[in-house]
Amino acid sequence: MTEPKLQSNASLADLRRAIDKIDAQIHDLLMARAEIVETLGQRKRQAGSDGAFFRPGREAQILRQVAARHHGSLPAEAVLSLWRTMVSAYLRLQWPFKVIAVEDMEVRDLARRHFGAATPITTAAAANDAIAAVADGGAVLAAVGDPGQDAWWLNPLFRSPAGPRIVARLPVFGPPSPTAFVIAKDMPDASGDDLTLLVIPGLAKEAVARLPLDLSSLATYKAPDGTTALLATAPGFGCDAAAVERALNAKVYVVGGHARPLDLSRP
Repeated sequence: MTEPKLQSNASLADLRRAIDKIDAQIHDLLMARAEIVETLGQRKRQAGSDGAFFRPGREAQILRQVAARHHGSLPAEAVLSLWRTMVSAYLRLQWPFKVIAVEDMEVRDLARRHFGAATPITTAAAANDAIAAVADGGAVLAAVGDPGQDAWWLNPLFRSPAGPRIVARLPVFGPPSPTAFVIAKDMPDASGDDLTLLVIPGLAKEAVARLPLDLSSLATYKAPDGTTALLATAPGFGCDAAAVERALNAKVYVVGGHARPLDLSRP
């Protein structure tokens, strides 16, 4: 739906009329998209797939496609911010979720930027309180802070087969710091370029120093018994935890995963 280019000598009135026409077309498309999204939500409910509403992997794919096709003087980050707001608004048409963020201004700001102004965001005193709220069920997501400052990733709920999981890392584009993680009741979905998150408790100091080359340390916690617990990332979706256990001779828990953040500095 590309508009013909106006003549360089077009009047201000002509330019404004062209903008108004494009705005109306955008609005028409947004309303048409909403109708399709609502039908999609009805089909999902009829199929009994309530857990399939929040799909951060699919959302990451959409943002990558937008970034790949974008050109021109309008900053890519501005366009992706618009898309993030739109995606969250349409998600709420299918699934009226809310977000619980820890009482941290940076985490709350990241959650607001990611989920949009229309999404209800409440606060929890601590990360473990937010994680417990997700585990209790309901249409709830949690946003928690930097794992290096608070070892919330050692919460035993992550070790339960039916427990909550880490499903997204914020921001999904833009400056990599500060950071936050999104917790959901369901497992993450693949985006095509993902990282798996592993917790490895009870490691001796020398074991931490000789991690397999494909693992990267994200946060550590020194346990009272002198051992180290490690939150690590492994490339790909669905890491082979058993292989890591054999390599380290230690128990390994997969606690989730997320799409690799989009690097807008790369051409």
